[in-house]
Amino acid sequence: MDVINLLNLIPEPFETIFSILFLVYLLGLLLQKVWAVWSRLLRPGAIRYRRLAGRRYIEDAIKNLTRRGVETPLGEKYKIKIKWTEGEGVELLPNDILIVAMPYTEDLDRAIAKALFLASPYFVSKYLATAVGEDLARALNINVLYRYASNHLRVLSRLEKITEELQNNTELEKIVQLVRRADETSHYLHIFLPELRKALERFSIVEMDKDKFRKETLTLFNFWQTSTTSKTRIYAAPTSSW
Repeated sequence: MDVINLLNLIPEPFETIFSILFLVYLLGLLLQKVWAVWSRLLRPGAIRYRRLAGRRYIEDAIKNLTRRGVETPLGEKYKIKIKWTEGEGVELLPNDILIVAMPYTEDLDRAIAKALFLASPYFVSKYLATAVGEDLARALNINVLYRYASNHLRVLSRLEKITEELQNNTELEKIVQLVRRADETSHYLHIFLPELRKALERFSIVEMDKDKFRKETLTLFNFWQTSTTSKTRIYAAPTSSW
């Protein structure tokens, strides 16, 4: 009764204010509960939309980057599509669509660099990775990668970090360094890689030993690099099964 009497003593204007504040408090609790339910319902859709938007952004960026930066077309033209997965890989579909699979990331610049890195062997030939192995294929194609990425400084910085994993292998590290130095001349892009692509066209028709082809690729590269460094004109390559 004392509480009721006290409440009755509160002036009517204050009583109205307290009632309104209490109703606002109840409404806030109700909205909080409703928002929690809607968040659980809408979150999967929001995540799917964000992943879809990120995927399309990466695909458009790669299309723009690979459209310029390399003067001579080296290999076939592909439509690169991104697929968010747990692992990494590349799959070439019959209709010239290159599926690049990678884990989802919010760092879209790094995703662009990673997609270029994974797809890089196909910029020369779809048989390059099969013939010499993915690591060597990417090492031989490193200068083309950097030419593409140089059109986007943030992508270029991410690519620098990604290609560090190639340098864990002494042989590949040496090749990467030689290729990047060789990029100072136009011979590598306009002579060596096109010749390698021609050899790979034969590789697709004739059954060849992969280990032997890899060794001969390295032999030709070392011969070409030595000849270029000494500034002598290459008239003939070492004898090989090419």
